Amino acid sequence: MKSFKEFLTEATPAWQGKEGKSESGGLNRKGIASYRRENPGSKLSMAVTTKPSKLKPGSKAEIDANPFVPG
Repeated sequence: MKSFKEFLTEATPAWQGKEGKSESGGLNRKGIASYRRENPGSKLSMAVTTKPSKLKPGSKAEIDANPFVPG
């Protein structure tokens, strides 16, 4: 069994710590890489975000992004 001191000095994975998270919430590249090392076979990927003003009107992406338009 580990002592309390060993437990505290053990490295925390980046995806659980501050260095693996982005300011706006979610995981950054370092956090995702750390999560994949801890969980092999994971399908976790980076979020793809596009500003609504950059989407073409009537495109599937625009329809999916707008929660007020039935689609």
